Amino acid sequence: MDRGVRSQGLGVRSKATPNSELPTPNSPWGDLIAQFIQFLRLERGLSPNTVSAYQRDLLQFAESFSSKAPGAVTRAEILDYLMNLKDNALTPSSVAR
Repeated sequence: MDRGVRSQGLGVRSKATPNSELPTPNSPWGDLIAQFIQFLRLERGLSPNTVSAYQRDLLQFAESFSSKAPGAVTRAEILDYLMNLKDNALTPSSVAR
């Protein structure tokens, strides 16, 4: 099942799996994702399946914007990314996550 997005240079070039490693530690994206995943596990106590879904989504998002620092991604780019997910038949709950 390829959920890749291919609009305006945004896209997922590979599928992340629940066991995928996070982006390179000490990279801006990797550090943020690792911190958020740890927060979901420890503070929120979410189920392993839910945490895996968040991780997969964040890895895809980070890969789509890997040429930019996290703070450099604009609101318009994020909205375009989300619209492309919706256009590619993702369920509303997956897009909302």
